[in-house]
Amino acid sequence: MPRRFTVLFVILFILGCCTSAKAGDSAWYLQGNIGKDLGDGATSDGLAGTTNPPSGETRDLNSSDMTLYGVSGGYRFSDLVRADVSYTRLKGHQSWIGTETGVDSEFEATRTSDVLLVNVYLHAKGLAPDTFATMDPYVGLGVGFSYNRLHEITESVGPGLSLYDVENGNVFDPAARLEVGVDYVLSRSLTLNMALDGYYLGGFKTGDYRDSSWASTPISPWKSKNAYLLSGTLGLRYSF
Repeated sequence: MPRRFTVLFVILFILGCCTSAKAGDSAWYLQGNIGKDLGDGATSDGLAGTTNPPSGETRDLNSSDMTLYGVSGGYRFSDLVRADVSYTRLKGHQSWIGTETGVDSEFEATRTSDVLLVNVYLHAKGLAPDTFATMDPYVGLGVGFSYNRLHEITESVGPGLSLYDVENGNVFDPAARLEVGVDYVLSRSLTLNMALDGYYLGGFKTGDYRDSSWASTPISPWKSKNAYLLSGTLGLRYSF
Protein backbone atom coordinates (compact mmCIF):
# COMPACT_ATOMS: atom_id res chain seq x y z
CA MET A 1 0.00 0.00 0.00
CA PRO A 2 2.71 2.65 0.81
CA ARG A 3 4.33 2.07 -2.60
CA ARG A 4 1.08 2.93 -4.42
CA PHE A 5 0.69 6.02 -2.24
CA THR A 6 4.23 7.08 -3.14
CA VAL A 7 3.60 6.80 -6.90
CA LEU A 8 0.37 8.81 -6.62
CA PHE A 9 2.13 11.38 -4.40
CA VAL A 10 4.81 11.98 -7.06
CA ILE A 11 2.20 12.30 -9.83
CA LEU A 12 0.15 14.85 -7.86
CA PHE A 13 3.24 16.88 -6.98
CA ILE A 14 4.43 17.05 -10.61
CA LEU A 15 0.96 18.04 -11.86
CA GLY A 16 0.71 20.73 -9.23
CA CYS A 17 4.15 22.20 -9.88
CA CYS A 18 3.56 22.25 -13.63
CA THR A 19 0.55 24.53 -13.13
CA SER A 20 1.87 26.50 -10.15
CA ALA A 21 2.48 29.67 -12.12
CA LYS A 22 -1.16 30.14 -13.10
CA ALA A 23 -2.57 31.90 -10.06
CA GLY A 24 -2.22 32.95 -6.44
CA ASP A 25 0.36 34.32 -4.08
CA SER A 26 3.04 31.92 -2.92
CA ALA A 27 3.74 31.77 0.80
CA TRP A 28 5.37 29.77 3.57
CA TYR A 29 3.04 28.53 6.29
CA LEU A 30 2.79 26.81 9.67
CA GLN A 31 -0.22 24.78 10.79
CA GLY A 32 -1.44 23.08 13.95
CA ASN A 33 -4.09 20.32 14.13
CA ILE A 34 -6.13 18.48 16.72
CA GLY A 35 -8.47 15.57 16.09
CA LYS A 36 -10.12 12.33 17.10
CA ASP A 37 -10.56 8.92 15.52
CA LEU A 38 -13.76 8.02 13.66
CA GLY A 39 -12.89 4.32 13.38
CA ASP A 40 -9.92 2.07 12.78
CA GLY A 41 -8.80 -1.51 12.40
CA ALA A 42 -5.94 -3.96 11.95
CA THR A 43 -5.30 -7.62 11.16
CA SER A 44 -3.33 -10.14 13.20
CA ASP A 45 0.17 -11.10 12.15
CA GLY A 46 1.35 -14.66 12.72
CA LEU A 47 1.61 -16.77 15.85
CA ALA A 48 2.66 -15.47 19.24
CA GLY A 49 2.67 -16.22 22.95
CA THR A 50 4.53 -19.29 24.08
CA THR A 51 7.93 -19.96 22.53
CA ASN A 52 9.36 -23.16 20.99
CA PRO A 53 7.16 -22.97 18.97
CA PRO A 54 4.82 -19.97 19.30
CA SER A 55 1.24 -21.23 19.45
CA GLY A 56 -0.94 -18.23 20.32
CA GLU A 57 -3.22 -16.39 17.90
CA THR A 58 -4.39 -12.76 18.07
CA ARG A 59 -8.04 -11.82 17.46
CA ASP A 60 -10.67 -9.18 18.29
CA LEU A 61 -8.26 -6.27 17.87
CA ASN A 62 -9.90 -3.04 18.97
CA SER A 63 -8.72 0.55 19.42
CA SER A 64 -10.63 3.32 21.17
CA ASP A 65 -10.31 6.87 22.50
CA MET A 66 -7.68 7.72 19.90
CA THR A 67 -6.78 11.41 19.88
CA LEU A 68 -4.26 13.23 17.73
CA TYR A 69 -2.36 16.47 17.56
CA GLY A 70 0.09 17.59 14.95
CA VAL A 71 2.11 20.38 13.41
CA SER A 72 3.24 21.01 9.86
CA GLY A 73 5.31 23.49 7.94
CA GLY A 74 5.32 24.02 4.21
CA TYR A 75 5.00 26.19 1.16
CA ARG A 76 2.02 27.20 -0.99
CA PHE A 77 3.25 27.30 -4.57
CA SER A 78 -0.02 28.68 -5.93
CA ASP A 79 -3.78 28.56 -5.44
CA LEU A 80 -3.64 25.03 -6.84
CA VAL A 81 -0.81 23.30 -5.00
CA ARG A 82 0.94 23.36 -1.64
CA ALA A 83 3.29 20.92 0.07
CA ASP A 84 4.50 20.42 3.63
CA VAL A 85 6.23 18.18 6.16
CA SER A 86 4.00 17.09 9.04
CA TYR A 87 4.44 15.46 12.43
CA THR A 88 1.41 13.84 14.10
CA ARG A 89 1.07 11.95 17.38
CA LEU A 90 -1.85 9.53 17.69
CA LYS A 91 -2.51 8.04 21.11
CA GLY A 92 -5.26 5.88 22.57
CA HIS A 93 -6.27 2.49 23.93
CA GLN A 94 -5.65 -0.94 22.32
CA SER A 95 -7.17 -4.26 23.35
CA TRP A 96 -7.15 -7.76 21.92
CA ILE A 97 -7.72 -11.40 22.75
CA GLY A 98 -4.81 -13.84 22.64
CA THR A 99 -5.58 -17.56 22.54
CA GLU A 100 -2.95 -20.12 23.60
CA THR A 101 -3.67 -23.86 23.87
CA GLY A 102 -7.38 -23.17 24.03
CA VAL A 103 -7.10 -20.55 26.81
CA ASP A 104 -8.04 -16.91 26.17
CA SER A 105 -6.08 -13.99 27.59
CA GLU A 106 -7.37 -10.42 27.54
CA PHE A 107 -4.81 -7.73 26.73
CA GLU A 108 -5.03 -4.00 27.40
CA ALA A 109 -2.42 -1.46 26.27
CA THR A 110 -1.74 2.16 25.45
CA ARG A 111 -1.08 2.61 21.74
CA THR A 112 1.02 5.50 20.40
CA SER A 113 2.13 6.42 16.88
CA ASP A 114 4.53 9.20 15.93
CA VAL A 115 3.98 9.86 12.22
CA LEU A 116 6.32 11.89 10.00
CA LEU A 117 5.04 12.57 6.46
CA VAL A 118 5.82 14.59 3.35
CA ASN A 119 2.49 15.80 1.90
CA VAL A 120 1.19 17.42 -1.26
CA TYR A 121 -2.26 19.01 -1.66
CA LEU A 122 -4.34 20.08 -4.67
CA HIS A 123 -6.93 22.85 -4.14
CA ALA A 124 -10.13 23.65 -6.03
CA LYS A 125 -9.31 27.35 -5.81
CA GLY A 126 -6.56 26.83 -8.37
CA LEU A 127 -9.17 25.71 -10.90
CA ALA A 128 -11.89 28.28 -10.12
CA PRO A 129 -10.48 31.15 -8.03
CA ASP A 130 -13.68 33.19 -7.83
CA THR A 131 -15.92 30.26 -6.92
CA PHE A 132 -13.65 28.97 -4.14
CA ALA A 133 -12.21 32.26 -2.90
CA THR A 134 -13.43 31.68 0.69
CA MET A 135 -14.37 28.00 0.97
CA ASP A 136 -11.65 25.98 -0.74
CA PRO A 137 -12.01 22.15 -0.95
CA TYR A 138 -8.83 20.14 -1.43
CA VAL A 139 -7.35 16.65 -1.48
CA GLY A 140 -3.96 15.72 -0.05
CA LEU A 141 -1.66 12.73 0.00
CA GLY A 142 1.31 12.04 2.29
CA VAL A 143 3.97 9.34 2.56
CA GLY A 144 6.57 8.70 5.23
CA PHE A 145 7.12 6.63 8.37
CA SER A 146 5.42 5.83 11.66
CA TYR A 147 7.04 4.83 14.95
CA ASN A 148 4.39 2.62 16.60
CA ARG A 149 4.48 1.59 20.26
CA LEU A 150 2.44 -0.58 22.60
CA HIS A 151 3.13 0.23 26.25
CA GLU A 152 1.52 -0.15 29.68
CA ILE A 153 0.50 -3.64 28.52
CA THR A 154 -1.40 -5.96 30.87
CA GLU A 155 -2.57 -9.53 30.29
CA SER A 156 -5.32 -11.19 32.34
CA VAL A 157 -6.26 -14.86 32.10
CA GLY A 158 -9.89 -15.27 33.15
CA PRO A 159 -11.84 -13.00 35.52
CA GLY A 160 -9.91 -12.44 38.72
CA LEU A 161 -7.21 -14.91 37.75
CA SER A 162 -3.58 -14.48 36.63
CA LEU A 163 -2.45 -10.95 35.82
CA TYR A 164 0.77 -10.23 33.93
CA ASP A 165 2.71 -7.21 32.72
CA VAL A 166 3.98 -7.61 29.15
CA GLU A 167 7.14 -5.85 27.99
CA ASN A 168 6.66 -2.75 25.81
CA GLY A 169 7.21 -3.17 22.07
CA ASN A 170 7.79 -0.88 19.09
CA VAL A 171 7.76 -1.03 15.28
CA PHE A 172 9.14 1.43 12.70
CA ASP A 173 7.04 1.09 9.52
CA PRO A 174 6.16 2.95 6.31
CA ALA A 175 3.06 5.13 6.65
CA ALA A 176 0.69 7.06 4.40
CA ARG A 177 -2.24 9.45 4.69
CA LEU A 178 -5.09 10.44 2.37
CA GLU A 179 -6.78 13.70 3.35
CA VAL A 180 -9.98 15.33 2.07
CA GLY A 181 -10.79 18.71 3.54
CA VAL A 182 -11.87 22.29 3.14
CA ASP A 183 -10.10 25.56 3.96
CA TYR A 184 -12.04 28.56 5.23
CA VAL A 185 -10.15 31.81 4.72
CA LEU A 186 -10.31 34.02 7.82
CA SER A 187 -7.82 36.64 6.64
CA ARG A 188 -4.86 36.98 4.31
CA SER A 189 -2.67 35.22 6.90
CA LEU A 190 -5.07 32.89 8.75
CA THR A 191 -6.98 29.90 7.41
CA LEU A 192 -9.26 27.52 9.30
CA ASN A 193 -8.93 23.91 8.16
CA MET A 194 -11.38 20.98 8.53
CA ALA A 195 -10.50 17.54 7.20
CA LEU A 196 -11.06 13.80 7.16
CA ASP A 197 -7.80 11.82 7.28
CA GLY A 198 -7.27 8.17 6.45
CA TYR A 199 -3.98 6.88 7.90
CA TYR A 200 -2.08 3.72 7.09
CA LEU A 201 0.28 3.10 10.04
CA GLY A 202 1.87 -0.32 9.52
CA GLY A 203 2.19 -2.77 12.42
CA PHE A 204 2.31 -3.00 16.22
CA LYS A 205 3.83 -5.55 18.56
CA THR A 206 4.50 -6.25 22.23
CA GLY A 207 7.89 -6.98 23.75
CA ASP A 208 9.20 -10.51 24.20
CA TYR A 209 8.81 -10.95 28.00
CA ARG A 210 5.81 -11.58 30.25
CA ASP A 211 6.33 -10.54 33.89
CA SER A 212 4.40 -11.66 36.96
CA SER A 213 5.00 -11.32 40.69
CA TRP A 214 6.90 -14.61 40.67
CA ALA A 215 8.71 -14.89 37.33
CA SER A 216 9.73 -13.27 34.05
CA THR A 217 9.01 -15.52 31.07
CA PRO A 218 10.17 -15.11 27.45
CA ILE A 219 7.36 -15.05 24.88
CA SER A 220 6.96 -14.58 21.15
CA PRO A 221 5.57 -11.02 20.73
CA TRP A 222 1.88 -10.49 20.07
CA LYS A 223 1.57 -8.62 16.77
CA SER A 224 -0.83 -6.83 14.45
CA LYS A 225 -0.28 -5.53 10.92
CA ASN A 226 -1.89 -3.17 8.40
CA ALA A 227 -3.26 -0.80 11.04
CA TYR A 228 -5.36 2.04 9.65
CA LEU A 229 -7.20 4.95 11.22
CA LEU A 230 -9.91 7.36 10.06
CA SER A 231 -9.90 10.69 11.90
CA GLY A 232 -11.59 14.07 11.86
CA THR A 233 -9.30 17.07 12.37
CA LEU A 234 -9.52 20.80 12.94
CA GLY A 235 -6.57 23.02 12.14
CA LEU A 236 -5.37 26.60 11.95
CA ARG A 237 -2.83 27.72 9.33
CA TYR A 238 -0.70 30.87 9.47
CA SER A 239 0.87 32.08 6.22
CA PHE A 240 3.79 34.49 6.07
